[in-house]
Amino acid sequence: QIPALLVSAAAGFIVTQAASEESLGATVAKEAKAQPDALLFAAAIAVTLGLLPGLPKLPFFATGIALGLGAWWLQARRSVPPPPPPPAATQPQDFTAYVRVDPVELELGFGLVPMAMEQEGGKLLPRITNLRRKLAEELGLLVPPIRVRDNLLLSPNRYVIKVRGAKVAEGDCHPHKLLAIGSPNLPPLDGIATKDPAFGLPAFWIDADKKRDAERLGYTVVDTETVIITHLSEVLKAHAPDIMSRQEVQALLDQVRQTHPAVVEEVTPQLLSRGEIHQVLCNLLSEGVPIKDMVAILEALADAARLSKDPDFLTERVRRRLARLICQPFLTTDGTLPAIVLDPALEQRLLSSVQETDSGQVLVPDSSLWQRLLEQLAEAAERVAAEGWQPVLVCGMRLRLPLRRLVARFFPRLTVISYEEINAAKVALQTKAVVGGDLA
Repeated sequence: QIPALLVSAAAGFIVTQAASEESLGATVAKEAKAQPDALLFAAAIAVTLGLLPGLPKLPFFATGIALGLGAWWLQARRSVPPPPPPPAATQPQDFTAYVRVDPVELELGFGLVPMAMEQEGGKLLPRITNLRRKLAEELGLLVPPIRVRDNLLLSPNRYVIKVRGAKVAEGDCHPHKLLAIGSPNLPPLDGIATKDPAFGLPAFWIDADKKRDAERLGYTVVDTETVIITHLSEVLKAHAPDIMSRQEVQALLDQVRQTHPAVVEEVTPQLLSRGEIHQVLCNLLSEGVPIKDMVAILEALADAARLSKDPDFLTERVRRRLARLICQPFLTTDGTLPAIVLDPALEQRLLSSVQETDSGQVLVPDSSLWQRLLEQLAEAAERVAAEGWQPVLVCGMRLRLPLRRLVARFFPRLTVISYEEINAAKVALQTKAVVGGDLA
């Protein structure tokens, strides 16, 4: 019976492998290598058959041992881990993102982050877009996109404004309160005393239900987003020369070239380089002069560049061309310009203190003289402001730029205009004060 069983099993195996394209030996070897446990099972059967009475022991024991050794060898071979794949060729890593500096950044503490999330009702990002549009309309300044991000190292209600990677301003806000901005002569409010971050005026953080009471007392009440936007606006204006790059200058030139190609071709690159034009535009922006009328600016540069390529000289010639635009914000209803006038004798003395440097003309007056002049300027500016006028200082064109550079350190909001610009604008000068008469 056992031989008949083996013959039947072998016949069935042959029939099932009849459809295979491989030979019977190759198929058996492949199956045995894939299933070592089957060889162990066959070895056990062979040894068991050798133990049965009447069957030869040596062939069955030898077959069982051979199958067992084969199963052990296959299992040992499968347990060896495959060799690791060859290391892939290392790809060059890009680190340019780490050295890129954003022109303008606004960092927020985590307590202020919801103001920048539109899905949570935050309106900060749309208002920043409107601010960029407003500066383009008012100054002609093309502000690049402002990066807004959170900074967990800041206190929850703090924000930081950076220009070219350097911190230039910061402030604290209370997102669930309003800021009431007043003056020193107003009565104090029930709130958190502070100062307006944009202008340094005394202010209080108050609850929303106290808004009407504060307004009745003469306070100006604004929300947190307005505080940040106003502060950001003043920072962008103050640092406009740092924000404007030569790429923005090229964008302005390309825009003018579409409608006035002749004036662009006349100025650059024949007379002035892009860098020299950039320096003149930065000088204008540093004093808050709009550069929207690029056609007039380029025409003035085309005329002046034939005489000198000095940036200070070019700036003064462009200002004379834009004189009406410069004087207009300070005119009274009858068209006169109320201003503080520098004593002519003192002006001549200051002109002798002007020195030429690599960065342009600078004024180096006597320290005691300068200290007394600053005191008189402060008194005169306070009197003019008390009358409701914005202080303006008038002097000659040769002294205007170096005097402005020195005065700006102490009175950054004091505008300095030359007599030549007033004459070019065809406006009448209304003298409010004369300073330096006793200093000459």
